[in-house]
Amino acid sequence: AGTDGREFVHGLTHEFDTSPKTLSQIQGQFVDTWAGAYFNDRAGFSIGQVWCDPEAPDLGRINPDPAGLNNFADGAFIIKLLFTTATEAELSILRGGLEWNADIYEVGNPNVRNAAPRDTSRRGIQPVRLLQIDVAVRDDRSANGWLFGTFAYDGTMAGSSVWERMAPLGLQWGNDPGVPPSASCTPDGRCDPSALKEQWVDAAVVKRLGAPPLEISHLGFGGRLAGPVDDARAGCMSCHQTAGFPPVPALPDASTLLPLAEQGGAMDYLMTYYRNTRSGVVFSDTQLHTADYSLQLSMSVMNFAANRCRGDGAAKPAICAELARWRQAMQARLVQGQR
Repeated sequence: AGTDGREFVHGLTHEFDTSPKTLSQIQGQFVDTWAGAYFNDRAGFSIGQVWCDPEAPDLGRINPDPAGLNNFADGAFIIKLLFTTATEAELSILRGGLEWNADIYEVGNPNVRNAAPRDTSRRGIQPVRLLQIDVAVRDDRSANGWLFGTFAYDGTMAGSSVWERMAPLGLQWGNDPGVPPSASCTPDGRCDPSALKEQWVDAAVVKRLGAPPLEISHLGFGGRLAGPVDDARAGCMSCHQTAGFPPVPALPDASTLLPLAEQGGAMDYLMTYYRNTRSGVVFSDTQLHTADYSLQLSMSVMNFAANRCRGDGAAKPAICAELARWRQAMQARLVQGQR
């Protein structure tokens, strides 16, 4: 609900805003990221199982076999195209790339756009440019049952098509739970991704796309793989493994870090976000269902519940009663923990 819904031209979703100087030293303003995901038949089957009854989504049916883990079938894959509102003047590697028109915000600065009055969130047809492609493949051979990859568009590369000019930043098949930042990074924050053994990063691409004025090749937490417009405080897999219902933060809660640091437990808490959560298993014991690494699937159910479980109306979907029972259980758990 609100002003952040899917745009109508290509069905893209608004992902996040990127601060000035993040993608290049000459990026002088906020830019938006808009994305669309595409599922193959095996992944689409599971989406259909969850949403078989559009009035009663059931995240417990990603795998309809009650005897199996609640995950996508081996071989399911998702491809995600991420577009930016940055221009070629701000980011030179965008030249010769894929450009679409989309119904996007006219005000790029979220600090202005998200303030009253509401008309600051108005939209209009404007160009967006392909910057990143993410791939996720269900693969039982990986440490957690998934393989993630990310690519950045580089218009300086040779190639007869946009797709041939997508530079591979890396592949990730685990979170390297046994490698804290102290083992992969120097005290001044320089990280060596080769210290992480459950991923592969193309060092030459990282170096090229990070050469001034570009700043596009950031890696994630402790050198873990993250795409150009991803959050550098996390990693591809660490964010996606939190997908479930009800939601949990995709990043560690900063408000808990200071007291934990004083007790010497901050790093232990941080590293819980970099364990290998198995495909089909909930990330947190406060979640009723996993969404098996699909944040889009979990968000679809969250949005449904947010719109259909409000107020004291008549008949409500079954998920509303499930949420009410969950809330009571969490409140009882909190009270028990305070005793």
